[in-house]
Amino acid sequence: MRRDLLLGGGILSPQGGIYLMTVPVEAEDDEVVICSARRDSATLRLTALTNLEEIQSIIALMAPWDTVAEACAMTPEGELFFLRPDEAELQTIPGSGYSRDDSKGIGRMTTLAQVGVDLVATGYSGQVYRYSHGRRGWSDISIPVSPSESHKPVFYDVISGRGDALVFGGSALFDMAITPDMEAANDAGDIDALMDLFSESEGEDAMSLRLYDGAWRIADTVGEPGAIVALLPMNTGTLLFSDTGMIYRSSDFDAIEEVYRPAQPEGFDDIKIWQGRPLLLSGNTLSVFREGDLDPFDPPLPSGETFCLSVSPVGDRILAVFPDHVQLFEAGSWTRLEPELPEA
Repeated sequence: MRRDLLLGGGILSPQGGIYLMTVPVEAEDDEVVICSARRDSATLRLTALTNLEEIQSIIALMAPWDTVAEACAMTPEGELFFLRPDEAELQTIPGSGYSRDDSKGIGRMTTLAQVGVDLVATGYSGQVYRYSHGRRGWSDISIPVSPSESHKPVFYDVISGRGDALVFGGSALFDMAITPDMEAANDAGDIDALMDLFSESEGEDAMSLRLYDGAWRIADTVGEPGAIVALLPMNTGTLLFSDTGMIYRSSDFDAIEEVYRPAQPEGFDDIKIWQGRPLLLSGNTLSVFREGDLDPFDPPLPSGETFCLSVSPVGDRILAVFPDHVQLFEAGSWTRLEPELPEA
């Protein structure tokens, strides 16, 4: 791979297509260029599909959305790129994001997911938008949030619940309100008084689990601090993964139980399902969660000088993306693949 080309993540689609986020030298902040990748022996020939964009979420598309594109990526502003090997089609979620002329201006978008026949996009301040396949456009089902509320919801994952319900995992983010006393202390230059007022008003982010079936309700999350970053449906119930590495299980979302507590409070770098089991990435260590324990993936993910960025399982294959190369697991072994852009 060219030394001036870095990778920022990627996915494997059910059709076998590989989509990688590349980081050119001219990229600023979190900008990437999304490329499709065609395998040529041990090389991945890249084709650029977008200009420099900040990508918040990228997913492979399943039926029935796989007739539209192989994958879809979303920016923090709610712009969508429907990805095919040779092109990317741009669409926009009306009202979403924070600075577009038509946005509600209440926060960045966080997650894009496919739930059955629906595409669901979530964002800060309770933003939720849904697009049902075969229908016209996006519907806004966001949580009504008052500017005066001390905690505002943000979601990082969504799955289907009972019936037509949607289940959202995320966090209730503490949002400190600026009081008249704070403004007066600031105007007077009384830093000590201002700091005291800030301390008195301190709050904590808390895990949030909410259900939507036409109306919103809050489910039990045992009052733990932090965030729910992933929800994985299993035969024994849904597993809830926190940003501290805790794993919980719930069968009905009215109560949850702890099923795994790490020795140190540290979250996973990626969380996916592979062959019906949770596949968990921590640095360069890949594990499978079984009966309350983390079993090392066999064979181990080949380690390199840099940490793995993401894993993307499809069937019996797994795509693991590093900043400088890709590992593909198939037929029981890992193969290193080198991405290459065409010569200018």
